[in-house]
Amino acid sequence: MKREGGICIKMQRGANSYISASPIGRRSLVVQRRRAQRPKPGVPRVPEKVLADASAEGIEPVDKSHPEYGGQPGEYYLVYLGKQTPTNWDFEILKPAPDQPQLADGMKFTAEVLDTWNMTVTPVSGEFTLKQKDDAFFADANGRSILLPGKPYISIRIKRAGG
Repeated sequence: MKREGGICIKMQRGANSYISASPIGRRSLVVQRRRAQRPKPGVPRVPEKVLADASAEGIEPVDKSHPEYGGQPGEYYLVYLGKQTPTNWDFEILKPAPDQPQLADGMKFTAEVLDTWNMTVTPVSGEFTLKQKDDAFFADANGRSILLPGKPYISIRIKRAGG
């Protein structure tokens, strides 16, 4: 398997279900299905619910120039921050390529903070309303950002509201 930027999920079902996120490169993940007896110590993990709630089309790299973004453009995004430890993240979604479903001003999204180390999911209150920021990104119309715990291995899950 060629490993380029994007998201990779390792998953085992059963009593000790887990998904582990494997950092590849600076801020990207490689996602692959792999059977294992138990999670390796020191490997970031994501609750299995993340995969269950993902788009039916799966989690794919969104843009090679931004390997931290995975998902399905216009519907579902998983942003992996890797070893960075920010305390907030400006809500921004990449403008999709012309051959992908497009974003528009006024579209609404919800967000959750995923702590892949402690396997927790924390909903972010309210919805984010899109407004085109520049040629590459849409941002929240009100300039909202997401508070983060200032720890490594955090992901942000963004889902289109009502869809």
